[in-house]
Amino acid sequence: MIGWAICVNQDVEEFLEDYEAYRASKECDEDKMQQVIRLYVSNNLKPWIREQIKANSTWTNLKAAISSGAQTSYNVEEKLEQLKSVKQKPNDMIKTYTNQFDACAEAVKNHIRGLEKRQ
Repeated sequence: MIGWAICVNQDVEEFLEDYEAYRASKECDEDKMQQVIRLYVSNNLKPWIREQIKANSTWTNLKAAISSGAQTSYNVEEKLEQLKSVKQKPNDMIKTYTNQFDACAEAVKNHIRGLEKRQ
C-alpha cells in the first residue's frame, strides 16, 4: 500500500511539472498560474485547491502545499497498517488492548473524515 502512496505522489509531482511547462509556453506569470490551476483539477478537489490558493500567496508556496497535501492525504494507508498491527501482548489486560486499538482507530477515522470534508 505504501507503494501506491508513492505512485500517487509521483503523479502529483508530474502533473505540477507538466502544468508549469504548459503555462510557461503560454507566457503565463506565477500569479496567473496560481489562479488558473483550479481549472485543471477534478471538481472534488476544487474546494481544497481554493483553500490552498487563499493560504499561499506565491506559486512556489502553493506548489509546495499541493505536494505536501498529496503526501498527507495518502498517509491513511500507513495509519491503517498501524491499526492492523495493534496486537494484545501476553500480559496486557483486554481493556488495555481495547484502549490502544480504539485510539488508533479513532485517528484513522478522524483522518478519513477530514479527507471526506475536502471532497
